[in-house]
Amino acid sequence: MARPDLTIGVVSCNRLFYLRALMESIRSCLPLHRLECIVVDNASIEPGLREYIESLDFVAGRVFRDRRSPATEAAEALNTIIEKASARYVLLLSDDVQFVVRGERWLNAALGLWDEHSWIGSIMPLALRRVTIRRYFDSGLGHAVLPNTFPKRLRSRDGATRFVCFKKRELGITHSALGITPVAVWQTIGPFRTKSGARQTVQDAGAGAEDDVVRRYRGKGLNLRKVLLEVPAMAEIITDPNGTQARVRGNKRYGRYFAPPAGDFYYRIRSEAEAAALARSGSAASFEDVVEPLGFELPYDAQGNRLKNPVGADGPFTWIHPSVAGVELA
Repeated sequence: MARPDLTIGVVSCNRLFYLRALMESIRSCLPLHRLECIVVDNASIEPGLREYIESLDFVAGRVFRDRRSPATEAAEALNTIIEKASARYVLLLSDDVQFVVRGERWLNAALGLWDEHSWIGSIMPLALRRVTIRRYFDSGLGHAVLPNTFPKRLRSRDGATRFVCFKKRELGITHSALGITPVAVWQTIGPFRTKSGARQTVQDAGAGAEDDVVRRYRGKGLNLRKVLLEVPAMAEIITDPNGTQARVRGNKRYGRYFAPPAGDFYYRIRSEAEAAALARSGSAASFEDVVEPLGFELPYDAQGNRLKNPVGADGPFTWIHPSVAGVELA
């Protein structure tokens, strides 16, 4: 059997509507014969979720875990995916994103970049908010001439797909998933590990694991850069009116959570031609440019920017929707 080009690993927990949108968008948008899909479920109790995962005929690996230690479950799920991945590259995903572009052109371009640019740490196909794009790419900071200077922009070999490079001072990998990364890079950094004594919070499912990855990445002296797909291929699923994904911690759900109003998808899926028309001459197309919700309204401010209500590490959780805050899942 041929080695897959990419392993997509999904961590799932009690968000069946989100998970279905993600997995069906993978089925609809990506070349399944080139992929290895692994789903790790962290002891979900939402009715129908396990049965749905078991029904996915294109999923090569299914892991159903007992939730014995909520503080370590997310980190252990990511480690399981990396250990099982048989491709050279792995895309680690949570179950709250959806692919929004149909076709494999962007995937071919992304995987082809490593043939010419070994200094790439991670490639992000995720749609970023407009204000985030401006902060990272439009200020002109961080691209001064330095030793080992990297370019601001990259093109695929056929010139049809473009990427923008994060600033020199930004971390060279996507430490919280949502990016394609060589398995060898994760093996060099080592496994995700929770901080001793840390507990899972609404903001941090990994109980300090992401901070630990950052520390070890820097300790290894890796000189890598993170790259963003100019026209994003996937987007976070936003169903809460304050601009956050609905989250699950323990046996409670926080934030507004609902099924797609029509069908399996929250967002319209665009063709490659439509995606190409969204290309920007400056930096990158944003979430606001790319995402078109199906049958519901996304939270935007008066300037048309997508809201993202900040959540502190331990609260107060001001974004919790009052009608569903703390609803028991059992």
